[in-house]
Amino acid sequence: MDEEGSSVSLDELIRTAARRWYVVLPALALALLWSGALLRPQPTYHAQMDLVMVLPGAAATDGISDARRESLVAFAGVVEREMNDGAPVTRLSSASASLFGAGVRQGSSVSVPNVGGQWTNSFTRPVLSVEAVDSTPEQVTARLAVAEARVETLVESLQAEQGAAPADRIQVVRVPQEPPVSYVGATKSGLVRAGLALGLLSVGAALLLAVTVDRRIDRRVRSTVDFSGPAGAV
Repeated sequence: MDEEGSSVSLDELIRTAARRWYVVLPALALALLWSGALLRPQPTYHAQMDLVMVLPGAAATDGISDARRESLVAFAGVVEREMNDGAPVTRLSSASASLFGAGVRQGSSVSVPNVGGQWTNSFTRPVLSVEAVDSTPEQVTARLAVAEARVETLVESLQAEQGAAPADRIQVVRVPQEPPVSYVGATKSGLVRAGLALGLLSVGAALLLAVTVDRRIDRRVRSTVDFSGPAGAV
């Protein structure tokens, strides 16, 4: 074998792997188990809907004055805080970002959409954006339903506490009426590409380990021979 740090030809690499098979095979087996765990398909589904705050008797698409809009936005902010038990809401990086993109695989969120930039917040829509992610479409739909029911309960109770007459209370309108549930998990082609990449890395790591072990054994053998001296020496 060459000295530590020198290059190794393909033939030498193959001979080393064959000679140190007891290093290569366990390393490849462990890598195979690890890769299998990483590449096991994890079905994930996502859905999003808006719960729009509207004035009594109005529709979600009706135009309203700026003053009334600000009032509705502020009320949506109060509901948001109550939905999150008063804790600060963790904002995603942009209005187009999703829970799935943030790494969440099971959960839901309720927040007033932030249309501001990276350094400023801007809340201009009297809307609560509700998102849900889970492993089945049914679980996603259930999460949306739970969030919507809680929002509606809070909207009613908050206004009742202020003494608002039922006919004068803000209403909640779901948009769209039937939120579509989308599959957002890994695709077969993506898993194949990831598997090939992990396979190449695993083989490379196993061969590198075999070369390292071979060189250390080779150095140990040579140092033992040098220490004992030539055969027959007194």
